[in-house]
Amino acid sequence: MRRIFDRLYAEDPFVDAPLADVEVDMQGWGSTHFFFREILNYLKPSLIVEVGSWKGRSAMHMADLAKDLNIPNLEICCIDTWLGSSGVWARKEQVAEILKLKNGWPMLYFTFMKNVIERGHQDVITPMPMPSDMGYFVLKRLNAKPQMIYLDAAHEYESCKRDLELYFQLLGEDGILLGDDYETFEGVTRAADEFAEENGLQLVSTRSKFVLSKNPDHVRAMQGVLAEVEARRVRVAASRAERDARIAAESGADTPPPEGREPQQG
Repeated sequence: MRRIFDRLYAEDPFVDAPLADVEVDMQGWGSTHFFFREILNYLKPSLIVEVGSWKGRSAMHMADLAKDLNIPNLEICCIDTWLGSSGVWARKEQVAEILKLKNGWPMLYFTFMKNVIERGHQDVITPMPMPSDMGYFVLKRLNAKPQMIYLDAAHEYESCKRDLELYFQLLGEDGILLGDDYETFEGVTRAADEFAEENGLQLVSTRSKFVLSKNPDHVRAMQGVLAEVEARRVRVAASRAERDARIAAESGADTPPPEGREPQQG
């Protein structure tokens, strides 16, 4: 049973959707970042809200992970207008292709639907085609308390700050908010930093992602995850350096020329 889906829809929007001429397109950015796996493993959230879904790749990745973990009563609510961003619309030479315009109207919603069905996740994904603030008020009216929120909507400072203010209120007391585009877009980075400082929160960040929680234990757990990842990267880099040095030595690259002979030039 999907709590939000059953409150929103009298008929399943995936059934008989006009997708015959729609192509599968799984394009996305940062959709399989390690924080997804770590948070799902740690929290095992049954209600996840994604704000900004694009073509659905990150939502489907979370669905894959959650199903592997056998999380019961799973529901992933995907909130998006599927109308594109200001950055996309500003590129006239690309906008028609990127947004799949038809009579000037983006058709990305149907790409999202096609992808979800292709991956077999229509049983757990609930589409909510609306602006992010409207999605917040709908979920608030339904008394939703998601254990995990993934925020990946507008990149402008004002919009991102507003989304943080709204959705952090919606987040359950024992939940985690994962944000995208940290250090990628100046507006997002500024909004996240300011929101954390203004609310006395510890922000855990790596390039492209940031984490916030009302629960200090969750913050410490995610700090530990990040420390382990960084330590692993250092070990991998050291191992590669040792391997490269060994290969160079075995190939004779570091062997000095015989006495009395100069190394060849050119």
